[in-house]
Order: sequence, then structure tokens, then C-alpha cells
Amino acid sequence: MKKVNHKHLFVAKMTHLASVLYAGAILASCIAISACSTGGSSTSTNPQTQQIQTMLESTANYYLSLESAASYKPSGIQLNASCPNMNPVTWVHGTFGHNNLQLVTQNSIFQLGSITKSFTSVVMLQLLSEKNLSLDSNIKSLAPLLAARYPQWELITIRQLLNMTSGIPDYSEQDAFTTDAFNNPTAFMPLSQVLGYAESLPFKFAPGTSYNYSNTNYTLLEEAIIEISGHPFESEINQRIINKLGLTNLHYPPNQPTAVANPAQIVYGYAGAGWAPYAGTEILPPYSLSYANAGGAIISNANDLNSYIHTLFTPNGLLSPSQLSALISPVSMTTGQPLNYPLAPGERAFGLGVMAMNLSNSFANLPLIYLYTGETFGFLGMYAYDANTGISMSMTINSSSSRITMNQLIIDLNNLVEICKQ
Repeated sequence: MKKVNHKHLFVAKMTHLASVLYAGAILASCIAISACSTGGSSTSTNPQTQQIQTMLESTANYYLSLESAASYKPSGIQLNASCPNMNPVTWVHGTFGHNNLQLVTQNSIFQLGSITKSFTSVVMLQLLSEKNLSLDSNIKSLAPLLAARYPQWELITIRQLLNMTSGIPDYSEQDAFTTDAFNNPTAFMPLSQVLGYAESLPFKFAPGTSYNYSNTNYTLLEEAIIEISGHPFESEINQRIINKLGLTNLHYPPNQPTAVANPAQIVYGYAGAGWAPYAGTEILPPYSLSYANAGGAIISNANDLNSYIHTLFTPNGLLSPSQLSALISPVSMTTGQPLNYPLAPGERAFGLGVMAMNLSNSFANLPLIYLYTGETFGFLGMYAYDANTGISMSMTINSSSSRITMNQLIIDLNNLVEICKQ
């Protein structure tokens, strides 16, 4: 069996930016201003909205045509663009699957992968504030029962788990995990089983001395949240975020998505070439997302994703100013050491389940953006948020092809800043 390598399940990818070429239109599409009717088109006469619609149509066509291999090729996409003081503009395009010709609508549901990590960070930051606890407290002091089960990790701090400086190896890189998840796609995978794939592995480095992206960190955070709050993790996510914001098409499934979302809204997925042994597999419901847990199980449409992102980065939306400052506090994705804002041109940083980058060396409009790509077996979710203006882009697509990167979404965000100024 081929190892998954860097293509971690529900991994976050940071890719360098490149110029791209647009491709011709394919499949069925629709556009919307706040709402969308599949197969129809908007009659807006607002010139800004028309420019955004044209941009999103080209981007949808581009992303849907990137992958030439039929078994990896996406069939459906959702894009959302948002300017301050304007209704968001949504473009949806395509079908649920290659053989399922049900049209994708604005309410269709895709997997978001590691974008889930910011939800976990919000819950933890709120809990710590409510209980007057510190990010720099260790597992042993905050969750003694969890520490007793995993004494090798008891001195890791909550901050080190959140910002990927713990040194704990990633369970999703282990062959045993990949084999079990592939052979039993509908089976519930308990957190203890997930952590079991990594618990006997040595640290990659001494905690706090470097950076390594590890999904194990967020499985431990789920266990800690359960112990600190006394509630199931999904209850905390629902109460603190999903229900509060009225996100009717965004869900946290502790097991199968069909148990929390309308099965008729769930799009099929297509695993890319780097996802052995999943490569070329069509991901059909019902399947379990328990393997992804607090690091990658959220499902959503692009509209609810964009609504969440705006609230996340707005002071007193989900987090107080001090909590938001902690969320975006950067460490180097090379050394794991703390950084200061403004970031150097081209520099990328990891916060608490969020990423930041200074792209001013390529795009004058983007000196600081928050961005993330979440990836699962057959799906990608992406967002890019301009910190200076609150302008944002989000995308969901049903393929985990390595050809699909954030490059074009960043180009669109830069263009969107100009459009929104008009």
C-alpha cells in the first residue's frame, strides 16, 4: 500500500501563487445575490455585482477543468464572494457526481476538512475564558483524566496543540490508520482508536521548539474540551457557533453526515491521485467522518462557510478582541517560533487553527490575509479573507485532486478588492 505522504487526510495546504489560464464553460450553473436558483441567472444591473459574477463563472470553469483524469475530476463547485456593504454573490456549477446528475445548488453540502480546526479553537478559547484558564496551561492541569490516559503528552500546553508546536506525530500519516479507514468507511472510529495510531510514536521535536502540522493535536483538543466542559464536543460546536450564527447548511457530524444533514443535499466526492489507496474512489454517503473529528469533520456549503469566516475575524462576533488576538497570534511555519505583525512580504504563519500570509510582494492589495485549505478523501474547502477590508472568497469542490490549489482564489481576492472599491 502506498503511504499517504504529505497528503494528510483533511490536511491544510499552503501553496505558492502562480498565474493561471481560464477554461471554457461546462455543466450547468447558476448565480445568486443572497439566493440561487439552479439553472437560472441573476438579472442584477449593479456593475460591481456583474463583474463579480463574471469572475466567479470563469473561476468555476477553471477549477472544474483543471483535472483531466476522469476518476479524479470534480463534478460540482460552489463559490462565494463578499464585499462590505453588498449582498454576497454566489456561483454554483455542476452536478452531485459523474453519474448523479442532480444539479448542485447553493444549499448542497460539501466537506470542509481542516477548516474545522478554527471551530475547535473558538470553543477552546471561549471555555478557557469562562473558566479563567490559560492557553499556556498543560493537559495535566486542565484535563487530568486525559493526561492519565496519555501521560507522555501530559505536559503539552493547549497553545502548543492549537498552533502545531507540540511535536506530537500525525496519526493520519500512519499506514495502519489509512488501512482501517479505507477498509471500514462507514464505521465509527472512537477518539481512543484515532489517538492509538500515534500514542506510541516518539515526539518529532521537543514541545515548543519547532512546527509540524499534526491532526493528532486536534483530536486531543476534542478530548480536552469534552472533559473541561462536561459536554459532548458536537454540543459545544452547535451551541457556541452553528446555532448562534444560524448556519442551517453547516454541520458537525460526530459520525455519518447523513445523521445530521439532509442526505439529498450531500454531494459525492472524488479522491485524487495522491490519496492511495483511495485514489480514484467515488466517496458516497453514507460514510463516517469520525476519523476526522475535531480536526476535519465539518460539512457545509460555501455560503455558510463565508458567513462563519466573517464572524470569526470580526471582534465580538464569536471572540472578544483579546480572544481574537490570541487566535491570530502567529508562529513561523518553519521554526515554530513566535512572529510579530506585520509579517514580512511572502511570510506565512500559523495561528490557533488559522493561517496568515503577507502577499504584498505579489499582490499590492493583500498585505495580510487569513486563508485555509481543508482537504478530505474526496473534497476541498477553501477560504481567503483580507484582514484590512473584510473582503472574502470561499469555495467548496468535490475533488481532492492535487491540481486544485488556492492560487486562483487568491487572484480573485486581489481582483475583488479592486471591484469592491468602485
